[in-house]
Amino acid sequence: MPEERNRIEVDRISAVLFAPDERSAATLRAETVPGEVHVVGDVMADVAQRFAPLARGRSRILERLALEPGGYVVATIHREANVRPERLRRIAAGLSASTRPVVLPAHPRTRRVLEAERIELAPHVRTIEPLGYLDLAALASQAAVIATDSGGLQKEAYWYGVPCVTLRASTERVDTVETGANTLVDDDPGQIAEALADARMPDERPVLYGDGHASGRIAAVVVATINRRGS
Repeated sequence: MPEERNRIEVDRISAVLFAPDERSAATLRAETVPGEVHVVGDVMADVAQRFAPLARGRSRILERLALEPGGYVVATIHREANVRPERLRRIAAGLSASTRPVVLPAHPRTRRVLEAERIELAPHVRTIEPLGYLDLAALASQAAVIATDSGGLQKEAYWYGVPCVTLRASTERVDTVETGANTLVDDDPGQIAEALADARMPDERPVLYGDGHASGRIAAVVVATINRRGS
């Protein structure tokens, strides 16, 4: 993925690197990065644990959309590959086949392609304007299923305890797929519809990508590094 190029170049010149898990740390070591590698967890887990309860308490997004917790699908589609007309048309067909209402906060370029190509969505697939963090957190954390091409939202779905359907051919969140919490469907309409209907969280959900204390570990390493180099 394009962002991986940036990640690799930055990692090559970094003195200290913070990895969310052992799999990521192994990747860094295989790339022979010269800096220190520390496994600390993912700061996004810290944010999700702190702000998701606040979002559910403060946001009125479910009331505004007349939705019941656990009764709808949240979908996000924004990657450049997924907004190519034919691919987006197939994803739209899969979402339209959902048996539950679907809420699609539409990225501007996604909306442009939907409108320019006259891609039809079923009446129960509702496109809305992009949401702020708290509204999206409230909406996603209370959904029955999350369908997305976002790397970040795949992780958040896991932390929220909401099954995820990933609208891509591959994912960097391999662990969520291996645990059964995330299903890769690419752009096949039938597979999308089937995955949305069958999505379930596994009975056992191991801790992935952090336990909510990554920021504290990072701060401790930074302070220790500064003290060591200053002495």
